[in-house]
Amino acid sequence: MIEVTNLYGGHMQKPFIKDVSLRVKKGEFFALVGPNGSGKTTLFKLLSGGLQATSGSVRINEHPLKDLDRQQLAQTLAVLTQETTMSFDYSVYEIVELGRYSFQQGLFKRLVQEDRRIIADVMQRTGVWEFRDTPFLSLSGGEKQRVLLAKALAQEPKILLLDEPTNHLDMKHSFDLLGLLKTWQDTRDLTVVAILHDLNIASLYADRIGVMQQGELVANGDVAILEDNALLEDVYGVRATAHAHPAIARTQLVMNPAHLEITSPFAFDIVRDPQAVHVHAEEPMRSLSTAAVGSGIGWTQDFVNISESAGDVQTWMQERQLDRHVSVMRTSQTMDLTVMKESRSPDGVAVRVMATASKKHAKDVSSWRPPSEEKSDAGTINVMVFIDGYLSDNALLKTSLLIAEVKAKACMDAGLVDEDTGTSATGTYSDQLIIASTQSRMESEHVDLHSLIGPLTYEVIAEALLKDEEANI
Repeated sequence: MIEVTNLYGGHMQKPFIKDVSLRVKKGEFFALVGPNGSGKTTLFKLLSGGLQATSGSVRINEHPLKDLDRQQLAQTLAVLTQETTMSFDYSVYEIVELGRYSFQQGLFKRLVQEDRRIIADVMQRTGVWEFRDTPFLSLSGGEKQRVLLAKALAQEPKILLLDEPTNHLDMKHSFDLLGLLKTWQDTRDLTVVAILHDLNIASLYADRIGVMQQGELVANGDVAILEDNALLEDVYGVRATAHAHPAIARTQLVMNPAHLEITSPFAFDIVRDPQAVHVHAEEPMRSLSTAAVGSGIGWTQDFVNISESAGDVQTWMQERQLDRHVSVMRTSQTMDLTVMKESRSPDGVAVRVMATASKKHAKDVSSWRPPSEEKSDAGTINVMVFIDGYLSDNALLKTSLLIAEVKAKACMDAGLVDEDTGTSATGTYSDQLIIASTQSRMESEHVDLHSLIGPLTYEVIAEALLKDEEANI
């Protein structure tokens, strides 16, 4: 365990580190993050004994750091710094061998069989055994980093301090290294304190995170602190948006660089023929889609509603060279029954809604059942909603719920009935939806878009249902 209390310190007795207090539990992975010059490396040196504190205390496993002699410290704590230079060009094996020095006995400090077993084990685990006879200085930066990690692990430390351990490493070796540390943490109760610049890496591997700013520990907690967008903007001076990792319960950050700020116009090229309506946006739009092609949440530039009469969708797309950022709906309707309308809020936010509707074999979803073979020709209600504004993930999901409610209301008001149950129908088996926003006009996040989207979508769906009824008279 590491316990830091009211710590002050720095170079030349100048206390750049100011009143830092923290506890790192035994067997914990603690990540220290912050911008360049925030004091991470200085604090790191104070924790490892490389710098003397001007006041306050550091305790290692309940013992004051200043009371531990060099051998006790080496057998308890290993340090991996960013420095990879050596005064002499030792072989890789000789470098790793230095990690066992504090355990060697006798006047001549020779390795015993157990030392050699440990050295071979850590070299194989870090992937440097094949370099064992290679001069250290001839290695690449990433290879040197892995050798120095092997040296640190050869000490069999209880605490491992790492200053940017993934520096110089490619993606695979970064994950391999951090995965090895997590394995040692889990199987050997290793305590890890690591300075990390990549906040997403910190979120994936750390148990807790401390945020440094101008020599102070301004935040300290579990990885959820990375969800505080205001904190990150204050500390780093950049805008970042926190999102949930799609596979594990961890936060991942998406950076918003200024040169990529979206100012795209609400502009479209629309090609319409009896078989398809193809909407091409001037710039890709953030979209939520349940369409037959391109479903999910992503960025879409081409939006298509295509009739079954057009034949194979993939062939149709290939003929028009549509292979990226495309979302395609299928419908039994011809495109002359398409309804499209646009409206604007008092704040100038534009919304455009397009729909086709076929009420054949409409269903009451509260008593939904799989379609039978003879009803494979069921109709579909396809809706596209384009918004010239910014939608957060929360707003995107709320908008999809709003449109589902509006569609159900339009179906009931049109008198649609489920022929199997005799109850009011709320849609069909195969309804599809696309919501797309430009993500420009950040202020629109605070505009009541639902009061604009709801009535307009209802009007468009109701008119599309009426067109379908008139076409089948």
